Amino acid sequence: DPETSGIKVISVEDPMGGILEAVAALEKGEAVGIMADRCVEEKGVPVRFLGEEAMFPTAGFFIAARCGSPVICIFPHRTAHHDVFAADFGPLIRPVMEGRSRESLRGFVQEYASHLEEMCMKYPYECYIFEDIWKK
Repeated sequence: DPETSGIKVISVEDPMGGILEAVAALEKGEAVGIMADRCVEEKGVPVRFLGEEAMFPTAGFFIAARCGSPVICIFPHRTAHHDVFAADFGPLIRPVMEGRSRESLRGFVQEYASHLEEMCMKYPYECYIFEDIWKK
């Protein structure tokens, strides 16, 4: 319940894909969660993942770089008994953009993808990929 939880869902259905609301939230010092493993905005960059080149989105890194905010990687997974969720946190990633080039974010996206790959190796049955990120 957004009214009691303090959590607000930002719709990505508007023409700007929720970017303006996300930026406004970050400028107020709020946290913004963005899934970084689905390339829905079709503006991804190719990075190495599980031995091959795969497309990963840049939106979260783009917003963070423009706002001077860090990216905190959170990797949720189930415990050994599969009845409790836990989360591993990766190191902070502080993306910096050169001009307006999303391509300049590739190294930061690769850093995230490398941490995700580590989590996939650590928790192989918790890795769910819902689309073919390796398609050419």
